[in-house]
Amino acid sequence: PPGLSDNLEELQLNYNNIKTLQNTSLLRYSSLNTLSLACNTLEKLESTVFQESKLVESLNLANNDLNVGYQETSLALRSLPGLRTL
Repeated sequence: PPGLSDNLEELQLNYNNIKTLQNTSLLRYSSLNTLSLACNTLEKLESTVFQESKLVESLNLANNDLNVGYQETSLALRSLPGLRTL
């Protein structure tokens, strides 16, 4: 989202009707460690969406439709070495 600080550590994007998290969506937020995308219409996470988000430890994807784009989403999740909570 525009207007947010680049050094955010937590981002809550619940209930926003987000369908796809694009590769460029999180580039600005390299300090991000907690991301919540619960209760959207999320179908997929593009494969390199977390390329600059290596610090993410907690990711909430509850109540979405990720079964649609599960293969690309799987690739995206593999790029999170510090993920502790999903």
